[in-house]
Amino acid sequence: MPVRLFGKDALEAEVIADTTVQEKYTNSWLTSDCGTRYDVWNLCLRIAAFYKIKLCRTYAKALKQLKKEINFSKGRKTKKFKNAALRNLRSYVNKVLKDLKNKIRKNSHEAFEHPGIAEFFENANKAVTQQKNDKNKIYSIFESLKKGGKNEGKKKTARHSFPPGS
Repeated sequence: MPVRLFGKDALEAEVIADTTVQEKYTNSWLTSDCGTRYDVWNLCLRIAAFYKIKLCRTYAKALKQLKKEINFSKGRKTKKFKNAALRNLRSYVNKVLKDLKNKIRKNSHEAFEHPGIAEFFENANKAVTQQKNDKNKIYSIFESLKKGGKNEGKKKTARHSFPPGS
């Protein structure tokens, strides 16, 4: 049956839309480990901006270059460059994460009292340090933060908005 988009045939009294299948958030330009590391870096910058924390270095230009190297190194000849870029990505994100964590703890910042901060640092550390063949991997830092704490039986845990300001 053809679909009519214009004229009197397009006017319907009721419109039915199937919304059961929705795409999940993924970084299509990277493998899952790289995408989660990049997301952790992005969230660290957002948290620092929200709480007005000045980081020592954000590595924005370096990560932009690494993103290009990882994305465009496909063949066997460029595999060593891609692996080096992946190592650098992990180390840069880890440095930013540690810097943010130290600044929050050192200044006993108001961010330390936010219920999602401890959970974020726990999941972020796991996402940054995970290896290729690990089990119970974090594929999306946003999905792990939306879930909140573990449910104990039928008791529901309170959800908190994280990252702050979103």
